[in-house]
Amino acid sequence: MLFQVAPFVHPDTFHFEMVLIPESLMVSSAILAMALVVKGALDPNPPTVRLGVASGLIFAFGFSSKYLFFPMVVLGINLIRNKRAFKAALIAGTIAFFASNLIFNPGAITRGFGWLFSIATHKGIYGHGEPGFVDLDIFWPNMGSIIAAVPLVSGLYIVAALVTLAQMMRTRNISDPVSRALLAAFVVFVAQLVATSKHFRLHYMMTSWVLAGGVLVLTIVQIRRLVPAIPSGVLAAAAAAICAILISGTLSEVRQEAIAWVALNNAGARLSKAVVEAGPACANVSSMYVRAPENELNHGWDMTMGPWGNQSLKDRFSDASAHAFEVPSHHLRQARRGIPLHRCPDAH
Repeated sequence: MLFQVAPFVHPDTFHFEMVLIPESLMVSSAILAMALVVKGALDPNPPTVRLGVASGLIFAFGFSSKYLFFPMVVLGINLIRNKRAFKAALIAGTIAFFASNLIFNPGAITRGFGWLFSIATHKGIYGHGEPGFVDLDIFWPNMGSIIAAVPLVSGLYIVAALVTLAQMMRTRNISDPVSRALLAAFVVFVAQLVATSKHFRLHYMMTSWVLAGGVLVLTIVQIRRLVPAIPSGVLAAAAAAICAILISGTLSEVRQEAIAWVALNNAGARLSKAVVEAGPACANVSSMYVRAPENELNHGWDMTMGPWGNQSLKDRFSDASAHAFEVPSHHLRQARRGIPLHRCPDAH
């Protein structure tokens, strides 16, 4: 039950779990990966080859969706308890990653790693800006914003790390699977915290955020080992309270966002209709900027004419737009050449 809190830790995790984009695969892979980590950590027997293969495949799919998934590789530390399971994970993950990307997204291999190098060696977004690793003027404020976004999750990771270190010092055992799993999860959180503080987009933290359910389960186990005198009911009540706060806070914010989007969509629909009636030729251009439920071109604009598109995609999008309207689409071509929208004849 505690593990199922994962999609509700933040509105972004809730949202990206329900849309068909790469982030949804990343979040789902992270949740499944943590489920296998919990299984392996609590199982007194060494991990099996099947567990290794499953872990490797999940990592491959998660890493294929977003490079942000890469820190999750440290969660496989408990697989070294069985060398065959570790080798199976390595082989299965490598084959699945290269095979799937060579077929569906070869750019991830041919250009992706060079792009990551550019990001790491420049202070700006997406590999732009001044040379250097990080701009400290924005790094620390970004980190504060990330921690403040989900303070309970950030606090949970800190508690998990401190409890685990205390348990390892008390028992002088560094090979305990639960301790390893918790420290590995903390490393994932710190790595993503640093990376996201440098290259700031709040939803980049989703991979470590959705591990919170599994981390909560293992932290309770660790606290019981460290302080057996604490009643299990007290720990269960504390965990339930954390889950309730996370879920209620997320659902409340999601509801407020939904109400705001409905209002924006209604306004966009009225504006879109008014533009079509007043200046149909201008609608060829303006429809890409108008927030309206019936606007199917908006997503095409984001993926082609926006920062992700190259000239070939822009040309194809322009041709598709030209055939989608009965009125001339020369204004779209003007927009591509940088001519302001207000110079559209029908704008009068």
